[in-house]
Amino acid sequence: MFFRAEFIMWKMASFARKVFLLACLLSPGSAAVPPGLEKYLAGIDAIRQGRYADADASLTAAIGIQPDASFYLARGVARCLNDQPREALDDLQRAKQTLRSREPELWMHATEALSGVIVSAHAFSGGGGPLNYMGIPGHMIQGGADYPTDYASFVYYEMAAPSLRARERGERVSAEETLEAKKQAGAWFANRAAARSDLAPAHLERARAMHAASQFPAVLDTMQFVRAAMPGNAEALFLTGDSWGALGRPASSRKLLTRALTLQPNYAIAYVARAFSAARMGDERRALADLAVIQKMDPAAAGKYRAGIEKAIAANKVTADPQQLYNSLEQAARDGAAIETLVRQATDMHHAAANGRKRYDEWYQDQMRQFDQGIRANPRDPAIAAKAARFVIDEANLRKRGEDVEPRRGIVPYRWQISEVVELQFAIALCEQGLKINPSHTASLMTKALALESLNRPADAEAIVNRVLQLAPRNPEALKMRAEFYVARAGNLYAAAGGLRSPRSETSTHQETRSDGVYDVHVTTYYQPTQGALAQASQLEAQAAALMQRSSAAIQAALAVTRGTVDGLIMQAEVDASNGRGPAARTALEQAIKMSPQSLEANWALTELFRRTGQADLSDQQRGITMNLVQTTGGWSLRQAWKRMVEHNAPAATLALQTARRQDPTDARVAAYSGELALQQGNPREAQAQFRLALAMEEARYRLDALNAAGAVLPREPEEAALLLAMRNVTGQAVLQTDPAAALALLEPAAAWGNRTIRSARGADMYGAMLPDPNAPVIPVPAPDNAATLLVRVITSYGQALKAAGKTTDAQEQFALALSYGRKRGVVMIGTGRRDDSNFANLPSNQSLQIAQTEMARVKLEQRDCQGAADALQSDQGVGPVSRGLEERNALFEQVRNCMDRRNEQPQQQQRKMQIRIPGLPRKNK
Repeated sequence: MFFRAEFIMWKMASFARKVFLLACLLSPGSAAVPPGLEKYLAGIDAIRQGRYADADASLTAAIGIQPDASFYLARGVARCLNDQPREALDDLQRAKQTLRSREPELWMHATEALSGVIVSAHAFSGGGGPLNYMGIPGHMIQGGADYPTDYASFVYYEMAAPSLRARERGERVSAEETLEAKKQAGAWFANRAAARSDLAPAHLERARAMHAASQFPAVLDTMQFVRAAMPGNAEALFLTGDSWGALGRPASSRKLLTRALTLQPNYAIAYVARAFSAARMGDERRALADLAVIQKMDPAAAGKYRAGIEKAIAANKVTADPQQLYNSLEQAARDGAAIETLVRQATDMHHAAANGRKRYDEWYQDQMRQFDQGIRANPRDPAIAAKAARFVIDEANLRKRGEDVEPRRGIVPYRWQISEVVELQFAIALCEQGLKINPSHTASLMTKALALESLNRPADAEAIVNRVLQLAPRNPEALKMRAEFYVARAGNLYAAAGGLRSPRSETSTHQETRSDGVYDVHVTTYYQPTQGALAQASQLEAQAAALMQRSSAAIQAALAVTRGTVDGLIMQAEVDASNGRGPAARTALEQAIKMSPQSLEANWALTELFRRTGQADLSDQQRGITMNLVQTTGGWSLRQAWKRMVEHNAPAATLALQTARRQDPTDARVAAYSGELALQQGNPREAQAQFRLALAMEEARYRLDALNAAGAVLPREPEEAALLLAMRNVTGQAVLQTDPAAALALLEPAAAWGNRTIRSARGADMYGAMLPDPNAPVIPVPAPDNAATLLVRVITSYGQALKAAGKTTDAQEQFALALSYGRKRGVVMIGTGRRDDSNFANLPSNQSLQIAQTEMARVKLEQRDCQGAADALQSDQGVGPVSRGLEERNALFEQVRNCMDRRNEQPQQQQRKMQIRIPGLPRKNK
């Protein structure tokens, strides 16, 4: 199903449209693309597709219209890849003179290495003789603002340098391998060129046409070049989300459609698309809620799509209790039911749980829609805009709306945002719109001050507070909000101090353009608190206490008008906490929660109180309660279980896992951690039942977002499969020796992910695959495997299962595939000062490769291929030292040495008679 572009149009009251379009500050319009850029885009499309002559023609036309240096660079690349070195070098020299980038020179080096044609600047004569290529300087490979390290490394070391080495040795390089490398390097260059911001409108226009023609995979391919330039464009998000839905990926679709609706709350057709996605996931409540919204916004659309939505609801509705379904599923896993049987039961459980599941991103979007409707209905009432602004401020800090389970990972937020700063600026714009109507509106002024304070502009915020005090010295609302401002300022200082005192993980996201597309990269960095940070924390806490003292009069005035209310109790708790009266503060907050159990402010204040007073476990428990007001999650209970398991406190870990299961029965981590706990307690049978349970739940979740073949084969974020791959590996390994056929069935789907995971995503941190390890050292804090390591592990396990089943040739192919993930010969490992900028971040660990190397060596020895066994045991293909299995490895090296010795001792006459060539040894003359 898809929705045509004519349904995308929307109308909005003038005031509300101005306000809510501010959320799209980073979204340029769809201006006409100049003819030169159109030809340029056609040229880089041709480079991506390997049509280098066509690219040359299009780029020549672009240069004729507009002689841009980037056009010359692109044509130089096309000519390099088309084996026209002299013409390529001419274009690249011209581009180098104008572009403030090293990229033209990088491609000059690549052209020279490929062809042997050398420019004088890159040559030396060697004593008056012919010119010789001097090679590429190391700094040209290191990434910078112009290109990343792995891009430069691939273009030179993997595409061009093999030809150079072959010429120097008088050998011939594989034409097929060179052609494949050229295609990949060209695609990488073309994708980087296509992602420039001035081409985004052209890509968006293409996507519209493709969407209307039901070319949904093409829409996804095109939209990847739009999102970096237009992260807040609602139409771009809709086109992407609806395409995922049409391809049978309702969960992927639903998230993007919610983002689109958050930015544009009256986007009627996006509600239709989300209703279908929710219905396919078994979420009747959301589907009907969206249908009700459509009915109000566009009755014609509601009438057109109602029957289809209701049919999808009926087809996926499961009314059973999710907890009972979980119990049945767990018992079936203990009874040894087949995995496919467990997956079917798990699918029912996911559908049953979907209808009651809370989703913070959708709750947030619901609030934004209601504010939008209120503003449009009452465009002259600044109070509604001020309330909307206060909501945006309260929810802009996503560190308060997420979970933190695995070590090093940090907070994983429950919704996406462009940035906290953009949302705070949006809140200020809302306030300013209200102030245009009433320049003295107290709520608008004070809310703006809160936003400025959050943006670290205390002087501007203080000026507004003082102005409000002059305008309304006795106004109850002004008194209340002035006190809230001071309390919020002190709270920010206390929160900053708490962050400095605790280990923290910071995750940043940036977009990278590679040969296989444009994708988001999440980089997580773990920090231990330093002595300087602890000293700074003490200073911040002293500043906060002093601020509360200075603000005492204002706060007491506010308490006088709010006494007995939830707001008053929250404020009183802050006063008590700042004066060291922790028990009194807790009593006040518990009373506030009793009065208003759904109050996010009161529940969060209690969470923060526990954290500030050093009660970490109580803080985590309360945080779990707070989060479950808006998001169904067992994450904070799983955090508790992790801690207790590491401490070998099995009873407490069991209680935490039981709580997590009650909170969210669909979270497969509960079963995975339970399996690890069973192993810790010496119960392998129960452990395997829990691991199979976790596998079934993850497999069902995966399939529910892959409802047809077209969507199932498209790329996915590698992190999505982390626990699924880990559970397939652990369950397959458990039966490998006793039942090879069962091991094959478990491991084959996991190994297939190696073919579907793009090379550039292999460096992703697979946090989801981590399990609590009681034997892990406290320092260093455990780090997750990357995707390459996990894939090498499961591919090797699959090879072991094939070997155990007697399929040695197939096993050898899998071991070779695992080893192909390692570093290629001739590629120098290069990095920069940035953790995420290297040409080895996507490599697996040496430890994972060692297993594949060992298995391959054994197969080769069985085949009496001594040199093949020796080649397999190379140890420099991954990242990091080998810490285990050294004795086994040394024993294999000894076997290889003995194998070669026996071959060398064989009589020469017998060698000739048997027509056997000793691998790795030179042929002897007859």
